[in-house]
Amino acid sequence: MSDNEWYSKVALALSGVLLVALLTGLALGGAFAPAAAPAPAPASRVPSYLYLTVTTSAATDYDTYYPANVTIPHDQLAIITITSYDPGVNPVASPFGNVIGTVGGTANYSLGESENVTPLTSLPSNELSHTFTVTLPGSAGSLLLGAGQPMINVPVPVSPNGITPSTVTFTVLFPNAGTYAWRCVAPCDPYSMSTPGFMSGSIYVS
Repeated sequence: MSDNEWYSKVALALSGVLLVALLTGLALGGAFAPAAAPAPAPASRVPSYLYLTVTTSAATDYDTYYPANVTIPHDQLAIITITSYDPGVNPVASPFGNVIGTVGGTANYSLGESENVTPLTSLPSNELSHTFTVTLPGSAGSLLLGAGQPMINVPVPVSPNGITPSTVTFTVLFPNAGTYAWRCVAPCDPYSMSTPGFMSGSIYVS
């Protein structure tokens, strides 16, 4: 046998081995295919915390929230606590006594001197002093309010005596960045209701 004939037979034998291996791999359903990379785990949403206080100013006797203008990250849970020192009762029309747009549709209330925290979906008129109502800014937000369709609405409880606070805590999520308006729709003193920085302000969602 010549060298050329020997090399030809070896090459033919190797080709057969490779063909058998290929067919075996296909029969095993791609057992020799590279494994797919695992999908990345979703980013965790670490909540941010925001604390607001509503009171009647001792210096001006005007009802006020502070701070009036706040920043919240978008697409991240924001836990907001409002502490109320205002003893004035200001009833509101439907649906602004209801909790609207919060995560879970509830808010956690600690009313008066009670330290018990109670999840509620609405607040009785005789226990309501203000609201924290969020809409789009400008005429679009006014139209939503007029139609009774706020993006977020949380009734704020009265203080029993102006010294002991009541609190409400709730969780919200803004999926999109932008500027939103908040206001109180419970009719308190006219100056506070009409002057930005007292019963109205801005939420900057970054």
